[in-house]
Amino acid sequence: DTYPAGRDTFWAEVTYRDQNTSREKVIEDSTSASATDSIRILQKSDVQIADIAVLGSSTVSQGQTGVQLRMYLENLGEVAATTDDADLIFQNTHTFTTIPPFGFTLAGGAVDSVDFVITIVSTASLGIDPVSGTVDYTNNRTAASDSYTSPALDSLFIQGFNPALISLNSVSITRFNVNQGQTGIAARV
Repeated sequence: DTYPAGRDTFWAEVTYRDQNTSREKVIEDSTSASATDSIRILQKSDVQIADIAVLGSSTVSQGQTGVQLRMYLENLGEVAATTDDADLIFQNTHTFTTIPPFGFTLAGGAVDSVDFVITIVSTASLGIDPVSGTVDYTNNRTAASDSYTSPALDSLFIQGFNPALISLNSVSITRFNVNQGQTGIAARV
């Protein structure tokens, strides 16, 4: 993990023991072109959450279903990664499903997105509910697992909805005579 990415040179070193003298000898040639070679060290996969965006209105009601958010994932490394899981983090305990399911590959330098369909909990606290996220992934070359947690990148505004609190105070109609089934009559509520 700490080895720097980029080109590196390597060479062979041979250690042997002389059977006549029992002395250990080392042969190393790090200077001649025929004994050296170079290798390119790739930057390990580094999946981060580039953005989280509410699709549609960010004002939602308690108990509302079908709220959509999109999480944009970016692999800042050179090695591909497999996404294992991603979660949204709210102050409230909303439930959600993801589209597509996880296990997709994100190539080095690539950006992809995951959509979440959310059900706002019916007892959600009113007001601003910041959204951040986490993503778990596996480096495709080393099979090492890693994760990333984003800061808050968007928010929902949760408003209350209680049908019992809605009352009709008055209705005013400008016409006194109407026919049964008539439509388009102006009324002030």
